[in-house]
Amino acid sequence: MNVAAFDIAELPLALAWEQPWLLLWGAAAALPLLIHLLSRRRYQTTPWAAMEFLLAAARKQSRRVRLENWLLLVLRTMIILLFVVILAGPYEESPQTIAPDDQRVHTIYVLDGSFSMGQTSGGSTLFQLAKDAILREFESDGRRDDAFSLVLMTAPARAIVKTPSTDRRSLADAVTQLELPHGRADLPGALALVREMTAVAPRAWPPLVRQEIIFLTDLGRNTWALGEGTTQRAEHLLARQLVELAEAADVRIIELGTRGATNLAISQIALGESLALAGSEASVAVSVRNFSDAPRGEVNVELLVDGRRIEERTIPAIAARGEATATFAYRFAGAGTQTLEARLSKPGDALDVDDSRWLVTEVRERFRTLCVGGGPDSAEFVAAAAAPARTSAATFEAQVASPGLLRSGLNLDDFDVVALCNVPPLGTEEVERLGAFARRGGGLVWFLGDLAEPSAFNALVAGDRAGLLPARLVQPSPWGAYTIDPLDFAHPILEPFRGQQDTTLARTPIQRYVQLSVPEGSASEVVLRVAETGDPLVVAGRYGAGRVAVFATDGSLASVDPTTKEPWTYWPVWQSFLPVVQETLRFVAAGRDERLNALVGTPIGGPLSNAASEPRIVVRVPNANHESLLATVVDRDGQRRWEFGDTAWSGVYEIDAAATSAAETNATRIAVNVDPAESDLARAASDGLPEGMVATLESLAAPTEEEIVTQARRDWHVPLLCGLLGLVGLESLCAWLLGRRMA
Repeated sequence: MNVAAFDIAELPLALAWEQPWLLLWGAAAALPLLIHLLSRRRYQTTPWAAMEFLLAAARKQSRRVRLENWLLLVLRTMIILLFVVILAGPYEESPQTIAPDDQRVHTIYVLDGSFSMGQTSGGSTLFQLAKDAILREFESDGRRDDAFSLVLMTAPARAIVKTPSTDRRSLADAVTQLELPHGRADLPGALALVREMTAVAPRAWPPLVRQEIIFLTDLGRNTWALGEGTTQRAEHLLARQLVELAEAADVRIIELGTRGATNLAISQIALGESLALAGSEASVAVSVRNFSDAPRGEVNVELLVDGRRIEERTIPAIAARGEATATFAYRFAGAGTQTLEARLSKPGDALDVDDSRWLVTEVRERFRTLCVGGGPDSAEFVAAAAAPARTSAATFEAQVASPGLLRSGLNLDDFDVVALCNVPPLGTEEVERLGAFARRGGGLVWFLGDLAEPSAFNALVAGDRAGLLPARLVQPSPWGAYTIDPLDFAHPILEPFRGQQDTTLARTPIQRYVQLSVPEGSASEVVLRVAETGDPLVVAGRYGAGRVAVFATDGSLASVDPTTKEPWTYWPVWQSFLPVVQETLRFVAAGRDERLNALVGTPIGGPLSNAASEPRIVVRVPNANHESLLATVVDRDGQRRWEFGDTAWSGVYEIDAAATSAAETNATRIAVNVDPAESDLARAASDGLPEGMVATLESLAAPTEEEIVTQARRDWHVPLLCGLLGLVGLESLCAWLLGRRMA
């Protein structure tokens, strides 16, 4: 007879524990024995003839009692051991092979929601092709026992169906109702969301055997390019997230469409003069970018104002990966909010959503500047620059005022810019009014002179008011001969000086200024520097919806050095002063138009002119499939504002204060445009992704033909609990019988 060798490792049973550390409590099973041993009494034997007969009779019965006591001791010890074992959570695992037809799969579809999925292929958009493919999967007979989830990869990523669902009708409705937004995709956010969903799916749907994650995407480089334009840390994080997903589920990336698609996009529309004035001719610059590797021939661009076609211009050619500009001239007939639209005429490319771009501008009857002077002549030169004598008084106006008027009923909203010319430290009330004016989009310009006390100024603009001055004041500079460094005329304020070889700006004489310090991490920009020391001379920044700028020296000749009796600077009478001041005033005033234009996905909003008890702000979105929506009214920085965050589509959003005149807003239209970076249809290299992940759409419906070997789990809680109850019952019965016999 041959006896095979026995190896315990070959047993299919693999016992494991959920909380093995609880087995240490098994030592408590020794307690009954210890109690028994410690409670035993020790006797001193004394011989007695009369008792010998009785002891001989009892000795026979004591053997039976001792056996019964030991039986009770064993039962009680087993009860304690079994209770500890149950707490430790024993279970067994054994290999189990599951055939393809018996596999229950949880599939998470991740649908790319970037607007580049709107490119057409075979008469349909890639987004629609992806939806159709998912719907076919839902209708497949081979997948009737599977569960599905759905994620829309937008910014931020959204779980449309988060937990596994087997309801085909509701799943199909969710996919059918999806619309392609006009924003970008957040791949890291989508990966984190999907990882969370794979972790909770086994508890939400116990029948699942396998999970798979299917990305349907155009594999756009803006979304998927690991190592191309991303930091090393971001690249490492994305790669790690993909690897973690691949460990938890099967991951496939379905690349839609074909590579090499061409695209033209309007990347910018802007007014050449920054501000639109009624009756004045403005230049409108429209930039068109070629996002393909081949040059493009004639490109026609149309300009529309409030929906009315004005003119069409032709760009002769655009180089590969290049940009060209078409310039239009337009005269605004009257004041008010007007919408400019630039549109490509017959672009012949693969993507339509970026062929139009909008600009909402507030056309002014006149450009008004309030010049607040700290002394009798402190504001005269700035006022003269703001409203030159050669221009029409109806177009440019400058009003000179004293700081005391800031505390009066003077309505700052009647002005585009407030220029503070060598004013002494202002009171809290004046600073609050200036801050509210800037938050609503008004422009502020500071000119610092001998009345500027650094500690007092810095205290006034600290805390919540930080940014009202775009730089901190340090101290007045030593007296000297200083000139200006224009920093290559990089800032938009200095655009009129670009290309001039012999400019007077760099030779402008300055004898004294207030040294400024731009806080680290601040968004403020240095426009001009002092050439000899490198100190900032002009700094521009933002405060709320408005723009602010500070000149480190006086805008007049009123600041005089007490020793030399000379002015701090002769810049106000220098040739460069007028254009620099004018461009600065225009630059800071343009903040009001900025709040009328935003990118897709950016919340829009504005101040409420009056505090109605329950204002009702209605927003009409530029999507025919969506009705008008209500904006949210919030209190920010002591001011009531309306806010609206659902800016998923490009176009013009109409704002209507529908409830009462007390809820009037300063904005009636806001343009929301796409981010032109997403217009680049170049794709990420598939070899930069984990091997085997990228597949074609045809592979989506391929059935799984592999058997899956899983670990079948069996919990022992219930059998052991039944055994524990049986032991408890047996111990009680034995104790009752023993006690009855002893009686």
